[in-house]
Amino acid sequence: MTTEDRLRDIRVPYLGWIALGICVLAVIPLLYLGRHLTFFADEWTFIVERGLSGIDGWLRPHNEHWSTIPLLIYRTLFATVGLRAYWPYLLVLELLHAGSAFLLFALVRRRSGDLLALAAMLSLLFLGRGSENILWAFQIGFVGSVFCGLLAMLLLDPPSVSTARLAGASAALLAALMFSGIGLFFCAALAIGLALDPGRRRRLVALVIPAAAYLAWFVTFGASATGGHRSPLTTAALLSLPSFVPFGVGSALAGLVGLSSRWAAVFLAFVAALLALRWYQRRRIGSAVLGAGVAILLQFALTGLVRGQLGDLQAAEPRYVYVAAVFLILIITDAVAELAVPRRVVAASAVVFLAALAYSGAHLQVYAHQRNAAMDLQAAQLQTVTAFRHAPSIDADTFIDGGETPVTSRQYDAAVDALGSPVPSVDVNRLVALPAVAVDPVIRRLFARSLTAGQIGSGPVAGSCKTYDGRVVASVDLRLPSNQPVDVSLSDGGPVDVWLTLVGEPTGPPDLQLELAPQMAMAIRVPDAGAPITWRLRIGLPGAGTATICAP
Repeated sequence: MTTEDRLRDIRVPYLGWIALGICVLAVIPLLYLGRHLTFFADEWTFIVERGLSGIDGWLRPHNEHWSTIPLLIYRTLFATVGLRAYWPYLLVLELLHAGSAFLLFALVRRRSGDLLALAAMLSLLFLGRGSENILWAFQIGFVGSVFCGLLAMLLLDPPSVSTARLAGASAALLAALMFSGIGLFFCAALAIGLALDPGRRRRLVALVIPAAAYLAWFVTFGASATGGHRSPLTTAALLSLPSFVPFGVGSALAGLVGLSSRWAAVFLAFVAALLALRWYQRRRIGSAVLGAGVAILLQFALTGLVRGQLGDLQAAEPRYVYVAAVFLILIITDAVAELAVPRRVVAASAVVFLAALAYSGAHLQVYAHQRNAAMDLQAAQLQTVTAFRHAPSIDADTFIDGGETPVTSRQYDAAVDALGSPVPSVDVNRLVALPAVAVDPVIRRLFARSLTAGQIGSGPVAGSCKTYDGRVVASVDLRLPSNQPVDVSLSDGGPVDVWLTLVGEPTGPPDLQLELAPQMAMAIRVPDAGAPITWRLRIGLPGAGTATICAP
């Protein structure tokens, strides 16, 4: 090597085997980071719908995506390992992720040389700002599309392409579309790149079958699916794009070195200026680069049309940063491949790159730690549901949690009976040892409708009674056995608020609101848990008159 070499010409001995070894070994620490994870958010949809059959059961979209292959993977794992272990699901993701990094390495190596290929592979492999696609098994969909899209690019990249390669690329693109809508962006990148290159234009035939299949699926199943988000065909959706798209591209650029979306504008301006200068010096932009550029713009444009109403920060979500990073890496490595760089600059750049890589990779650990905390809370929620599954008063058709665990108690019980439990069971009496922030919200969801009140007559209330001055006492806390009543009467009448918990102090709005007439007694009955437990009941009093409360 001379004192100054083009980056493209720098060779690393045995690099192919080294890269393959790194990708294979990287699966181990990534699995270790995800060792405490379990099923989460959208995965529960796959679990609940596991019994759907027929064409609709396999082709119906999840959100806006054609998700046949992820469904196939999950249902295969349901049939083999059930819900008892999460690591097999995560293993599939890590293999697709490591495979994507290796395919990116192979593609960049062909176009831009060994050194840049190694940097590209490592950047994607430990992309901390893309952590959601690396440590959440459900993202098999997005990462599978990236894997198949890169495979198609690699198959169509050589100077000459056989019929077998064309068929393989076509199959890979079809699979990319069947993993998720992310496959569209790889189809777009190839369509533009091949169409603008007269020598490769005939290879567009590889896109015919995938495009026709996706169009048929979209017309039949996908056109009406927006995943609960807004319609993309609105003025508001279009007006969101001028800010959403640049912010997304800038966030992905910043994410390549581990920085947050706060640096989006700076990185977008800086990298855009450098790329413009470089392309001006070269007097050309390669067709493949133009294809990648169109793909990343299309990615954030389509995403913004559907989710832009949630704010520009949606563009900086890790699942989108990961995909955009692939296209950005292809653009950047192509731009710098012809640069002649002194060896000392190469060495210094390598040190800076490794530091940035370590910083980026550290975000994977941060993400895993945050997700572990969420998993601990979800585990307590699920244990609460299981502990009360036979309670006579339970509302089994109420969602356990509206966000991270969008499944009802009845659906969860059925899944556990069929596939095994993802968490160990606990006795009802041991729930008090679990975090109140997890247990009590589930309690209130499952039993709030069973917290009932009924009029029992007028005049003095019999029993063990206490009288409280409403001007002094704002609320009264009681402990009641399962299915027991407490009688309340107000001297002057007024509103009474009631909260039900098991472990901690009540928070948020009341579970029951009553309006009592003067001297009219009301019996409030706590739910029947089907087990000898003690409920915690808080009764909020009006600020005037006296209240008489009688409890067993």
